[in-house]
Amino acid sequence: ERLIDGWTRACLTYRKTILVVLAVITAVTYSQLPKARFDNAVEVWFVDDDPALIAHHKLLDTFSSDELVVIGIEAPDVFAPDVLEKIHRLTRAVEEAPHVEKVFSLTSIEAITGKDDMLEVGELIDFPLDPAALPAIRERALVNELYVGNVISERGDFTVIIARVPHYGDQFDYKVETVTGIREILAREKGDRFYLSGGPTLDEQFYLNSEHDTAKTILLMLGLMVVVLWLLLRSVAGVVVTLATVITATLWTIGAMILLGVRVNVVTTMLPPLLLAVGVADTMHVLVEYQAYVHGARDRIEAM
Repeated sequence: ERLIDGWTRACLTYRKTILVVLAVITAVTYSQLPKARFDNAVEVWFVDDDPALIAHHKLLDTFSSDELVVIGIEAPDVFAPDVLEKIHRLTRAVEEAPHVEKVFSLTSIEAITGKDDMLEVGELIDFPLDPAALPAIRERALVNELYVGNVISERGDFTVIIARVPHYGDQFDYKVETVTGIREILAREKGDRFYLSGGPTLDEQFYLNSEHDTAKTILLMLGLMVVVLWLLLRSVAGVVVTLATVITATLWTIGAMILLGVRVNVVTTMLPPLLLAVGVADTMHVLVEYQAYVHGARDRIEAM
């Protein structure tokens, strides 16, 4: 009790200095927010010795990466000359997208043929196109188990372009950059509809939706807090002090996480709304009790 009384008197005596120190700490932690890094890697969700994680690492050791961006293209016949030209154009463009290592598509995939007791390896489709050769190429492709179900549907009405990017367990931003670059490429194809999938695409959507939902939730909560605090406290100062306290505490928490190298994921994005809710409850209790002491005709410093 003596310790608490001494601490309280020190806070009240040196309140201006303490407020300056708090402002400096808040400014430092606020400056860290742009450095926040989102992380939705597989490793986040498993303990180190989990069999599934070990199997995943063996997969990476064998194939180097499992990060694939898949672009789906639907057409009545993907072997039509205009569709093949589009696939070829997109394949070349996607090869130049950020962080893309290799691109597989109907117009870049290798074909193995036998000729005079020799095996020849070349591309399935040569450019410029020879329309007369396309029916034979279509027939050969649709009976090849390596193509059907991997880059083309069994009816020849759907095909994919697959872009492989590296797997960096300690990085995330590069996935967003890759998917954003591919989206920009597809947006230049006016009037066409594409399907986009793959691990990096899902990670990008997790990131964007988490960011959007968190910002929206916080704004709604702040609006609701203003209304509830006003109804309970009937004091502008009470509303301002409460919001300033909980917002500052939230900034300190997120800033400290960033300074300590803790990455944000879809679970930790729930921290700001949770801190606001808990912080408002605690702050409101302190203010209500303070008001009760003041209304008891006590001096403000004594009431505090």
